[in-house]
Amino acid sequence: MQCPWLRGNICTSPKFRGPDASAVVGPHCYDSYTSCSLYEPKSILEQTLETSSNVLQPMEVYIINEPIKSTCPFFQVRKFRNLNYYYGYCLILRRPLTRSQAYNCMSIPNECPFRI
Repeated sequence: MQCPWLRGNICTSPKFRGPDASAVVGPHCYDSYTSCSLYEPKSILEQTLETSSNVLQPMEVYIINEPIKSTCPFFQVRKFRNLNYYYGYCLILRRPLTRSQAYNCMSIPNECPFRI
C-alpha cells in the first residue's frame, strides 16, 4: 500500500503548501509511509470525499460554499485539505455541522442549545 499523499511520484502532503517535487520519493512511500515526517493521516470526511464521488451526495449536507463567520466562540469553518470545500465545526460537540446548523451558528449564535 502506498502513502495516501503520493500522487504521480509527487508528495502532496498537507505539510507543504501544495504538491512538492522536492520531497524524496522512495520505498518508504510504499512500505513504511506512516513513519515519514511528512505523513499526516486524513480525516474520515476527507477520505470519503476523495475516494468516492458516489458518496459525495450524502456528504453534501456538510459542505458550505464559502467561509462564513459567526460570533459563537465554539464555531469554526474548516477547509477540506486539497479540496475546495468548507464545512462548519462545533468545538463543543467536537464534530462537523450540517450546512443548516452552520448557517444557524452564523445567524442566531445565541440560540444554540449547546452553548454553556
